[in-house]
Amino acid sequence: MAFHWQYYFQFNADHYYLPYFYLSSLLTAIITCLVFLKKSRLPWVFLIYLLVDLIIYLVDVLAAYFFPFTKSENDILIEQTNVIVAFIELSVYFYYFNKLNQSKKLKWFFKSAYVIYCLMTVLYTINLIKIFNFFSILSFSKIIGALEFVFLLFPCIIYFSEIFNSEPREVLQEKPSFWIVIGIFIFSISSIPYYLINYYLTLNHYKYLHEIDSIFFYIPIALNYFFLSRAFLCKKQLTV
Repeated sequence: MAFHWQYYFQFNADHYYLPYFYLSSLLTAIITCLVFLKKSRLPWVFLIYLLVDLIIYLVDVLAAYFFPFTKSENDILIEQTNVIVAFIELSVYFYYFNKLNQSKKLKWFFKSAYVIYCLMTVLYTINLIKIFNFFSILSFSKIIGALEFVFLLFPCIIYFSEIFNSEPREVLQEKPSFWIVIGIFIFSISSIPYYLINYYLTLNHYKYLHEIDSIFFYIPIALNYFFLSRAFLCKKQLTV
C-alpha cells in the first residue's frame, strides 16, 4: 500500500486549499498551547482536545488515501470520528464554561444538556451497530453535530450579556475568556445551519457542495483554533 498523494492534493484543491488552512491553524494552537502553557488544569484540557482533533484528522486522511477503504466505508468512518470529536469538544467547552461561570442555573443547564447529548450519542451508537435503525448514520451524525453547537451557543450568549452589562468595562483584548468564547460562538453560529442542511445537500448531490463544505466547515473551525491561540497568548489565567 502507498499513500495516494495525488488524490490528497486534489481533495485540497477542490476545497480551495482550505484544509491546509485548517491544519495550520490546528498546529498553531497546539504549539501556542505548549509554549505558553500555564500551571493550571485548563490549558491541559484544551491541549488534549486539540491533540485528539489532530489524531482524528490523521486517521481520516490515512483512511481516505492510504488504506483500501471504499468511499462509503470512508464516509461512515468520517461520521463516526466527527461524533467522537463533537463529544470531546462539548465536554471540554462545558468544563470551561463551568469554571468560567459559577451560576447554579447555568450549572444545571450544563448537566441537563450533557445528559441529553450523552443519550443522543448512545442512540447513535445503537443505530450504528444496527440494534435499531432510527435514522441513517449520516443524518443522525448531522443531528448530533447541530445539537452540540446549539448547546454551546447558550453559554456564549450568557457570557456576552454579562461582560457588556458589567461596570466598569474591562479591556476585552486582555481577557483570554473573550477570545475563547468569541471563537466557539462564531464556530457555533456557522455550524448549526451547515449541519442541518448538509445531509439534504449530500443526498441530492448538490452542485456546490464543495463550496459549502469549504466555507462552513473549514473556515469556522480554523478561526476557532486561531482564537484559542490568541487566548493562550494572554498573560492571564484562561478563566479571566
